[in-house]
Amino acid sequence: VLVNNLGGTSNFEMSLLARSVVSRLEDADSCVVSRVLVGSFMTSFDMQGASVSVLPLRDVTEDIVALLDKETTAPAWVGCDVLENGKARPSSSEIPEVAAAAAPGTASGPAQLPPVEVEDFADLARAALAACSAALAEAEPLLTKYDTIVGDGDCGLTMKRGADEVASRLAAGSLRLGHPSTAFADLADAVSSSMGGTSGILLELMFRKIGVALSSSPSGGGIAAADMAEAFKAGVEAVSFYGGAQEGSR
Repeated sequence: VLVNNLGGTSNFEMSLLARSVVSRLEDADSCVVSRVLVGSFMTSFDMQGASVSVLPLRDVTEDIVALLDKETTAPAWVGCDVLENGKARPSSSEIPEVAAAAAPGTASGPAQLPPVEVEDFADLARAALAACSAALAEAEPLLTKYDTIVGDGDCGLTMKRGADEVASRLAAGSLRLGHPSTAFADLADAVSSSMGGTSGILLELMFRKIGVALSSSPSGGGIAAADMAEAFKAGVEAVSFYGGAQEGSR
């Protein structure tokens, strides 16, 4: 099986496609996929998409198979993922995650978060998130209308999906609102699992940056309102850095 990137498809999407193709052939069609190649073999500039080629090896001579497996220095030809009899396919074995070693003199456990000096933070966060989620969901038709004029028309639906996910997690009590750092980390997770498009990516980046910034206090004390304002500024700067928008951009 050869899965060819037409030029503009991400490695992540190519891997998902390759896995789906192999699973379909082996599960639904009872084939044995002995070799898998995934890469950019024949492209069309930065065209989005991929092509799939399947070569039955039952009647192919051994010399042809040997050519498929032969090592080469050609930069655009990636090696085969070869399935040998009685063994698992190499790509099916998950590579274990290696935890980074703790720096000398630091504890290996989770970092201690600074105390929160904002009074009733959890209640304030819960009320704010509920109000924002409801407002975004209600504004979906208007956001969709505007984005249909100047974009691709999915902004309203994307925002509503994120708002609904946050509201759902808020109702289920799965958002850790006891500390600003964990609250924004959980918001980033909610956005990541529900929103697509550029807006979803940028909002996740912003929330994660804010969460990291609030995991410590610059003054060495607790997290005050001024610290949250600075963290929000850092989140906006992350969006500007990765998204390219600057003050004055439309």
